[in-house]
Amino acid sequence: MTRRPRPASADTSGSSSATCAGASSNAASGPRIDRLLDEHAGCRLNTRRDHLADQILTLPQSRDYLAIKVRYAAGAWQQRTHARAAWHVAVRDITVHLRNGEDWIAQTLRWAERGCPNWQTSAWLCDHVARIARTLGHSVLSHVGVSDLALADTATTRGRALHHLYLSALRRDLRFGQLETLLTHASAQRSWDPYAQSCHAAGLLGQDRPDATFAADQARLEADADPTCLHALLHGLYHAFALPSRAELILKIVEAAPFNTGPDPVVELRRSRALRTLGRFHDALAAINRGLTALEPEEFHTHADLVAERGLILCDQQRAAERASRR
Repeated sequence: MTRRPRPASADTSGSSSATCAGASSNAASGPRIDRLLDEHAGCRLNTRRDHLADQILTLPQSRDYLAIKVRYAAGAWQQRTHARAAWHVAVRDITVHLRNGEDWIAQTLRWAERGCPNWQTSAWLCDHVARIARTLGHSVLSHVGVSDLALADTATTRGRALHHLYLSALRRDLRFGQLETLLTHASAQRSWDPYAQSCHAAGLLGQDRPDATFAADQARLEADADPTCLHALLHGLYHAFALPSRAELILKIVEAAPFNTGPDPVVELRRSRALRTLGRFHDALAAINRGLTALEPEEFHTHADLVAERGLILCDQQRAAERASRR
């Protein structure tokens, strides 16, 4: 039986004196939160960032202040230092709810309502939360079911976020068939946003469907260089083992905006797989080295994936050299 997330509690306004007190606390906490956000933005250690986020969340009215930060830069949050740091604090808040056995789905939806006015920020937040939950041994799919989605209106911020959470969980669990079925059925009832379209293409790619290449190209154009959408497409391509043009499609994505501005460990992992498939072993090893260099400390899962891919490259390179010597 699906356990539905509890609806987010609406903020109630108290007396005028309480409101004034809250505003005063907010104003007093603001400069300190700004200093902590500056330090958070310049820190590479995850444990240190978590510690700074915990300090922020203990301050009076901190969530209201952070909501202003993320809303202020909602249109271009990736380029705004404070907005980006504030979103990571929000994710930390959700993670703490998860670790404490509290309703982390409802907390995710609250943050979406506070600061996700568009599909881009909603997709980033929900995909990030789904990834962290899976890393910690939890899944959105244990709390949200198809029946919950049927009641969630994607025209609302909350309904859109619930769909994004579910799609991200299906994709990260490699449930490509369910992903395709859900979105194919849903298309008759509601329009897709570009992230849903990218997840649908990933579902087709993961099953090596003949129409997957066309769907991926269409989704890439609709994504308009949104990194969350393109990561979803790369994820699907990474598992499209029988797709003849897989390597070329991966390289087309990773060599264009926004991934052509600097190394991203996950992007370099995808790039190295494509280059290995094409027999470009030297370039594939260079991509792995760039990924390892760009990797932030304590990102152990991605580090393990990069090291494993490096081993596969070396094995394939040796086999190719042996075949060439026998000719």
